[in-house]
Amino acid sequence: VGTQLAIVNPGAVDATVLVSLSDAHGQTTRVPLTLAAGARRVLDVGAIPALAAATFSTVLESDETVTLERVMFWAEGSASTVAPAVEVPATRWYFAAGSTADPFELFYLVQNPGDTPADVQVRYLLPDGAAPLTRAYTVAPRSRATIWVDRDDPTLAGTDVAAELLSLTGTPIVVERSMYVKSGQPAPAAVHSGAGV
Repeated sequence: VGTQLAIVNPGAVDATVLVSLSDAHGQTTRVPLTLAAGARRVLDVGAIPALAAATFSTVLESDETVTLERVMFWAEGSASTVAPAVEVPATRWYFAAGSTADPFELFYLVQNPGDTPADVQVRYLLPDGAAPLTRAYTVAPRSRATIWVDRDDPTLAGTDVAAELLSLTGTPIVVERSMYVKSGQPAPAAVHSGAGV
């Protein structure tokens, strides 16, 4: 998997940018950049040795307004996805749809950009009036976690699902949903990613 961060400075003033990349263990790599007025820059995260084979989340800080998109692509161009940044974290995130029915795999990606742990409750809403299923996780400060929904509980394998993710400790988080279409190969046939509301 390759990951690039595309940063654009649409303004008339150079921007001083700090990109902080935090892995699942809470280790943060910081990349300072100067982005000229009206310029675009692509940061190839795979070229950063500490993140070459890591899962990570991103926080971008800038003294000017800039835009950020994440581009992910898999081997031999089997799949790719583009997702815009989220402006601010929140304590509650909603996802109206998702599926673990074959050939789909469903993941919730949780970022804790703060300095305190986040106790996160996931409430899965199931079809046909079935009772919601609740699970709990702790996400360490300045780190990220992946919830593989298909494997979270046998009830969640092979179904459609909606979800509410709530930070019980009040620590603001960012949550994204990724759905993969299995291909029978290590790389997926297609991927869709997007933040909750």
